[in-house]
Amino acid sequence: MGVLELADRTRITLAARTLVGRSRRCLVRIEHPLVSGEHAAIVWSSETSGWFVRDLGSTNGTLVGTQRLSTTTKAPLRPGARLVFGESECSLASDGPPVTRALCPEDGRSIGEDDDGVLLLSSDPVQLVVPQGDGWVLDSAGTPVRTVRDQEVVEAAGAQWVLELCPPSDTSIDSTKRVQAIWLHDTTLRFIVSRDGEHVTMQLVRSSEQVIDVPEYSHQQVLLTLARERLNDERNGLPVAEAGWIYHDDLQRVLGMSRQRVNTDLHRARRVLESHGVARAQDIVERRLQTQQLRIGVRRLEIDPG
Repeated sequence: MGVLELADRTRITLAARTLVGRSRRCLVRIEHPLVSGEHAAIVWSSETSGWFVRDLGSTNGTLVGTQRLSTTTKAPLRPGARLVFGESECSLASDGPPVTRALCPEDGRSIGEDDDGVLLLSSDPVQLVVPQGDGWVLDSAGTPVRTVRDQEVVEAAGAQWVLELCPPSDTSIDSTKRVQAIWLHDTTLRFIVSRDGEHVTMQLVRSSEQVIDVPEYSHQQVLLTLARERLNDERNGLPVAEAGWIYHDDLQRVLGMSRQRVNTDLHRARRVLESHGVARAQDIVERRLQTQQLRIGVRRLEIDPG
């Protein structure tokens, strides 16, 4: 990651676009009378895989080494590069690529990407920043998905978070890839489980000629556990209306997960099914709110030991 070291040895991790100045909007705040409100910007270039700095029309100028920048100059930066904003010196301590995160300026907390390239801002209600195409969207339970941008401020878990967003990686979930609408009530959900039980993939089976493969994601363990619960109850003769229900606390114990992790994985499961063309993907899980019970919402289930 890119790191800027100030004159007092304070180190600041650079966002994909970092403002330098006196303003509260600046990630690098320099309280000096010769520094403008928004003095300069340090920016990561994906084209050159490196950092550059440009002056934003400051009153007292920006220097890289001894070079004074014009407002049209983009000066590349290398490790150890000396920068002067007004009369305040700093240096580029590290020139690695930026890291996607959400930062709470009030107390310095930060949230980084998980293994699926997602930022979890809140689990109750679930609020995720999810890669989509070449950008990012905010996916909040109960509200429409909307586009968010680097340096945008969003509210979650009772705090304000600044989004520091890099271009998504190619391995992220791409929810823009759609196929003809699939309805869960006329689809078989097939789980393919490795012999050691560590790896789970899924298939959406509509007929012998239409099978849609869903690649492995960590959240599929939650769906597999719910599927086993429902199949076991049906084999034991429970009526359809009562088969598969499990208390949320019991599900947490079986999986060895926190409530936050379970809720987040279920939310991701819905998003992945949507990306494969499933209509009303929220029906993958049914809930009894008063008793805190839930079950998988698909009747036609298969578990293949692989």
